[in-house]
Amino acid sequence: MSGDTRQPQGQIPLFGRPFVYLRHGETTSNRDAMIAGALDVELTPLGREQARQAGERLARLARREGVAFAPIVSSRLQRAMETARIVAPAVECTPESILHLPDLDERCWGALEGRPRSERRDDALPPDIETADAFFSRVARGMAAIPMPQAGWLPVVAAHSGVWRVLCRLVGIRAAQAPIGNAVPMRISPSPSGGWRVDSV
Repeated sequence: MSGDTRQPQGQIPLFGRPFVYLRHGETTSNRDAMIAGALDVELTPLGREQARQAGERLARLARREGVAFAPIVSSRLQRAMETARIVAPAVECTPESILHLPDLDERCWGALEGRPRSERRDDALPPDIETADAFFSRVARGMAAIPMPQAGWLPVVAAHSGVWRVLCRLVGIRAAQAPIGNAVPMRISPSPSGGWRVDSV
């Protein structure tokens, strides 16, 4: 899929080259249809298997196209960190080399966290929620903090569905309206004709 060009907030070096975005594997909250947000929930056994398969998909991409992956960046929440740790060896990176950025944590849903997803209503949000504007600015700051590797290397960002939606808004990808699956690597590339292209790996 492709989208229209949109000027991102601030200067984000990551947006000058292709990179891979990876939502974490399935969590206990995903499985049980609960709101996690800033809660530090764990991957399920299925989530760990999804992360392992994501690593295999990236390894096949590396062999097919002769690319390497670095840096691997994750949020500081357990579900993203564990996903990144599982993927790292498959792409010849060490878990110790993963960079954890708190600005890439999922949006905090305040009193709704740990509650059924069905209780979240846009017209009745709790006062302690992280506002959409604050979350957008925080994620943009996190994206700007990702260090750039040498040419020919693909950064990998392991984070959350909310972070994915902000990322899509930052670069003007229409995929912002579509959910991203658990542990499905998405390659995001500047298009020669302008805008961006998003492809599952």
